[in-house]
Amino acid sequence: VVFARDGERGGGAMDRDAVFHQRIDEFNQKTRPVVDFYKSKGLLITIDGTVDRNRVTEDIINKQECIYPLKVLVCDNCFLVQVDEYQKKEEIFSNDYVYFSSVSDYWLAHSKKYVEKVIPQFNLNSDSLVVEIASNDGYLLQYFKEQNIPVLGIEPTNSTAQIAIKKGINTIVEFFDETLAMKLSSQKKADLILGNNVLAHVPGLNNFVRGLKILLKPGGVMTFEFPHLLKLIEKILLMQKHNLNCK
Repeated sequence: VVFARDGERGGGAMDRDAVFHQRIDEFNQKTRPVVDFYKSKGLLITIDGTVDRNRVTEDIINKQECIYPLKVLVCDNCFLVQVDEYQKKEEIFSNDYVYFSSVSDYWLAHSKKYVEKVIPQFNLNSDSLVVEIASNDGYLLQYFKEQNIPVLGIEPTNSTAQIAIKKGINTIVEFFDETLAMKLSSQKKADLILGNNVLAHVPGLNNFVRGLKILLKPGGVMTFEFPHLLKLIEKILLMQKHNLNCK
């Protein structure tokens, strides 16, 4: 949080009293709760922006949590693109993970549309099993559940998983791998396995994919969504690649 100098940003007519008070109200309603949340987690860094510019720069450099290099790796065989592993998965997807998929109305609408499409397309019913890897707060599985289709979420971050569990969504708080897949498949195999924005985050990719094969029922279907590198470049979304899971 940086407290800026008076008149730093200009704005002219946009900064009349009514607009100014509106911005303050919106800050208190929408931003302040987020600030308080990060503060309670010990993740808030506060910088005084009213002092000399050089001092502001120095404070930012000295107080920032960490710096990670933007080093992109490309697989010569399958052309999967990932940033290098500077943090272990347990450090990124920890129990106090703060990204909740359900905060995005657009993502909820997209997820509901997906469910409405695949249910008839893959003949899913009350005897089926839908498994989502990295199911977050149940943002998508909730729509299968509304149609009385059995679901299972696999989510390593306890903070999001507990929200899903409160929605009545069966959720396992673990990282998905071959061992977990063998355990689950001994109970029931999945008719549909899905994962959104998860594949490129997996460090042990071969183990992960072997687990998918084990868990999927013969004749079952897998669908995975992930960012397309060309689209990221075309739309100048490279910071999304670097900052997607920064705390």
